[in-house]
Amino acid sequence: MEIWVKYTYLNAPNDPSVVSTFLDLLPPEYQQEVLKYKFPRDAQLCLFGKLLLKRVLNCLGQPDNAILHIQQTPYKRPYLKGEVDFNISHSHNMVVAVGTTEGRIGIDIEAITEVNIEEFGQVFSPVELRNISQSSNPMHAFFSLWTQKESLIKADGRGMYVPLTEVRAMGNKGWVQRNPWFLYPLLLKEGYITHLAADHKIMKENMRIEKVNF
Repeated sequence: MEIWVKYTYLNAPNDPSVVSTFLDLLPPEYQQEVLKYKFPRDAQLCLFGKLLLKRVLNCLGQPDNAILHIQQTPYKRPYLKGEVDFNISHSHNMVVAVGTTEGRIGIDIEAITEVNIEEFGQVFSPVELRNISQSSNPMHAFFSLWTQKESLIKADGRGMYVPLTEVRAMGNKGWVQRNPWFLYPLLLKEGYITHLAADHKIMKENMRIEKVNF
């Protein structure tokens, strides 16, 4: 069993020619989805998310046209029939895709920015907010917990239908409404925090992480 993680960084997020350069690598159905975006950065994030997913699925033994068979659950979570599970996340200039043939996974990446922690009382418990505020690096602590919770609800599959106050994380373990999960931090790029959630333990030697330069 292997878990594949592929990520990329947008070197020219405001250059509209980037999309046209790589758009033909996607099936026409997905090309139209990319072209709906008004801003070049958003279009690139969508485009490269799909291209990274294609590569991840290839590594898991899926054909090039596998993404054409992606469906959605009633909770709008994309999936493929069979044993393959996957997830995509992006933030600012980073995109990451993950896939596996064993169990459920979720991933979330966030750029570290300045936020007003006090505005997140409906997302974090009073204890969580206090721990973040008292941390030596509150912004790092905030986004670490945020990506842990986001990766957990994405792996769970119900997304924001589950209140983040009912999602807990402690160290390398997490719970979604008492259902246990495992958490793994990924160091992809300075200034970003990424967490992977899985319903099973992952051995380090079974995780393949690759940066892709488009």
